[in-house]
Amino acid sequence: MAQSGMTRTDKSLCYSITINAPREYAWEIRINPEYLPLYFKTSELSMKSFTGDVKQEGKARLVLEDEDGNEHVTLIRYLEIDPPHTFKEEVESSLNPGNKYLVRESFTGFSDKTKYLVSLMFEDNEDLFKLMEMGWHLSFQEIMANFAALMEKMMKEKSGVKGSPAP
Repeated sequence: MAQSGMTRTDKSLCYSITINAPREYAWEIRINPEYLPLYFKTSELSMKSFTGDVKQEGKARLVLEDEDGNEHVTLIRYLEIDPPHTFKEEVESSLNPGNKYLVRESFTGFSDKTKYLVSLMFEDNEDLFKLMEMGWHLSFQEIMANFAALMEKMMKEKSGVKGSPAP
């Protein structure tokens, strides 16, 4: 069973989820293109494409599509990658044009339990407030729930147990 939470300061949002699974599995979900469409799916957005290199100084382009068919492009530059512990990314999204923010993702834990922490850090608190007003934090809570469901699915697959499909 996963435990999750969210905290907010003037210039940051932090999401965390603790799952009963090894951190290597958590890392695989975040870098394996097979899992990304399920990870980024929310009630309002679905992943249309992901291209790029998940590596130190690599760049990626994530395209999400809303229910009306509008595309929302997110540009990612990987500043730091330390498998299976940390990502640090600079992100610019068409959902909040012209404003970049830093994302730090970390995976801590032991062989059977992993804490996945995502911190979004903004230079200007106005950028954070804009995203909050758009309900973006609710979408991110859905993404964290997707992450937990994908972890459960992966644990079943790795143990040879057949289960229901991920979200």
